[in-house]
Amino acid sequence: MGCRGKRGPVVGLLLTMNFVEAMNGTLLGLLIPVVASEFAVSTELAAWIQLGPAFTSAMFGPAIGMVADTIGRTGTWRVFAAVLMLSLPACGFAPDIGTLLVARTLGGMSWAGCGRAQQQQPERLPCPA
Repeated sequence: MGCRGKRGPVVGLLLTMNFVEAMNGTLLGLLIPVVASEFAVSTELAAWIQLGPAFTSAMFGPAIGMVADTIGRTGTWRVFAAVLMLSLPACGFAPDIGTLLVARTLGGMSWAGCGRAQQQQPERLPCPA
């Protein structure tokens, strides 16, 4: 009951995460040739835009569990949600393919830290400070 009025930002962040995850899974695969031509790189290199986040999410999952044991689940979720919110505009404004790949990779790592938060029960969502 202590944080009922404070859940607006958390719910907004979860809705944003769900939207980004849906777009990542459906539209990004179709846009890889467009991105490749926009940055004048091969389609094989541009395919790492979709493969990189999945790879880092799978690799960092167990390590993030250890981080959650150290600083707590709520603190871990907050840190990786912040990283995700920083990586999204970095992807949108990336001037070259290298910057885009780094931003997408950081986004994938943050998905490992907070991507399943939308499946938690509402009473267990972290409250903003």
